Amino acid sequence: MPRDALRLAALALLVAAAAGQNLLGKSAESADPIKAPSAGDVLGKMTAGNAEGWSLAFLNGEAPPFTLTSDANGISASDTAGTDAHWYFVGPAAFSGDMRAAYNGKLTFSIVQLSVADAKAKKDLKAPLVVLQAECGHYLWWSPATLGSGATTVMLNEDAGWKDSRTGRAAGVMDVLGVLSHLSHIKIRGGFFKTSAETTRLSGVQLMASGRSWYPCCTLSNEVDLCQKKPTAWFNP
Repeated sequence: MPRDALRLAALALLVAAAAGQNLLGKSAESADPIKAPSAGDVLGKMTAGNAEGWSLAFLNGEAPPFTLTSDANGISASDTAGTDAHWYFVGPAAFSGDMRAAYNGKLTFSIVQLSVADAKAKKDLKAPLVVLQAECGHYLWWSPATLGSGATTVMLNEDAGWKDSRTGRAAGVMDVLGVLSHLSHIKIRGGFFKTSAETTRLSGVQLMASGRSWYPCCTLSNEVDLCQKKPTAWFNP
């Protein structure tokens, strides 16, 4: 079966499972949508001054040789040795599980470099800034064009620039939905300087819903897609 056909079939099955429907011979008028919380509803949130459940890890999952601390401003870590690897803040269980409701929603957070020992050191721009780790092992990753300091917001859809670790290519709608519906954890980068000791603080992490309900539908080109309005014709992919 061609790749496109497999992706369309998988999308139909995912939507059907989420809605609890058998799509074959089922009228779209009676099909239930994938329910989502209201726009801006917080699905996962960092509590100020509380590092419970948060941890540190390299991209490969191994723990770095330093520890996490917390205060009223957020959580922070100090790589005093200048570890020659990128390290990440790893979110707790509140940011895992079935997070389909976050599709087309957003992830917000703030990263601040509290100190960099070598003033001449340059940020390494190659590693992902955010990682969405799937339970089955692969992940989606995202980085902005420039790595600044402060508040960051990234949309959780296929148009935001997410890449798939399996292919290195842009993630599609099925890739994003698949990871969000089986989210193991999120990682937000804390290590930016491979040649210098540094201290980084993370705060204000929130995973927010899109506030929309998604219906399975067929496009004019007979492709399976997700629509915001309930279709009026019979849905039979």
